[in-house]
Amino acid sequence: MRVTASDIETKLDTLIALVERLQLDTGDLRSDLRSVQERLSALESRTPGASASPAREVSSAARSSQASSAPVAGYHVGPEREAAARDIGRWLAKSIDGVARGLSGRERIPQQTRYYLVVRDFHRNLYDPPLFLSNWPDCKERVQCRGQVGDSIFIGLPTKRECYLAVLAAGLVLPAELIGLDGQP
Repeated sequence: MRVTASDIETKLDTLIALVERLQLDTGDLRSDLRSVQERLSALESRTPGASASPAREVSSAARSSQASSAPVAGYHVGPEREAAARDIGRWLAKSIDGVARGLSGRERIPQQTRYYLVVRDFHRNLYDPPLFLSNWPDCKERVQCRGQVGDSIFIGLPTKRECYLAVLAAGLVLPAELIGLDGQP
């Protein structure tokens, strides 16, 4: 059987169409997930005595649910910063989906960055769970090349709690360093 350039081109066109359809489906699923997470969060906030979600295990199959407002290890960032962190998570999800990014919401949190989440590095490698880094040089090594960030997707936040909320709102798997930050033992 002889394979011609035309056969290869036809198969390539088919594969390209399939990948594009899968990307659209993925975007739709992420949007549906965010919608369900927001509804769940609204229901939890109206239910007196609602408990936080149990700790999650890191696996590629595991998907997170919307975070509760329970304090983390005795530290509570406040409703404004929690809302900003969730908005940052939605920005991360939109960035992954290739939607125009705009402002992330980080400007609403005046505190200094202590932690970094890397979702896509300079070489376009996606991370789910995101990389969780505690210093800029480690982050910079992954997201910059010759002073340019290219299509990298990353964010710096002051607390693990805000990182936790952002990852959940993005619909990503929690990095191991953030497991258990939902107020559960």
